[in-house]
Amino acid sequence: MASLISAAAAGDSVAIERLCYQYRPVLHHLRQLYWLRLYDDDNWEQEARWACYLAAKEYDTRYHLTFGRFYQTRLKHRIITLLRRQFAVKRRCDQYAVRYRNLENIADRHRSLQQTETMAMATLKADIALYYEQLSKFERQVFYCILHYHSNAEIAQHLACLEDQVYGAASRCRLKMRLYMTL
Repeated sequence: MASLISAAAAGDSVAIERLCYQYRPVLHHLRQLYWLRLYDDDNWEQEARWACYLAAKEYDTRYHLTFGRFYQTRLKHRIITLLRRQFAVKRRCDQYAVRYRNLENIADRHRSLQQTETMAMATLKADIALYYEQLSKFERQVFYCILHYHSNAEIAQHLACLEDQVYGAASRCRLKMRLYMTL
């Protein structure tokens, strides 16, 4: 084991890979505890290899600490450093960053949503036009005023009628809307 650690400390990539593989449960345990934004399996493995290399370089048997525990501490500190960087105030704008390879998928999804929304809006406009034709002239005037956020009192004053008449017309509009939407 000591020869593997010293080979890894010397920069032997095969030795580093073997150490990382041997201590893979440490990585899995820390991945369950921490979440790093935009980090996939490859990113985690790369951080584990880097922490393993640094742990091998700095490991000293005089401290009566196993290499596994030393590596775990080193990797945990690396993850905490990455979390601090992720949540730093000056990097808050980075949280909205998107990986370049995901941009094409996002653009495709956006295009398909636009097409679906366009079709839905066309259907809705046609349906609203049919609904609007079912209303009486007075109900249309009340409906128009309701769409412009006027209160019943304001509508009654604007149409020169009683507030009860506006209330009745608004109720009929809602009833016709419910009936029309269930068809």
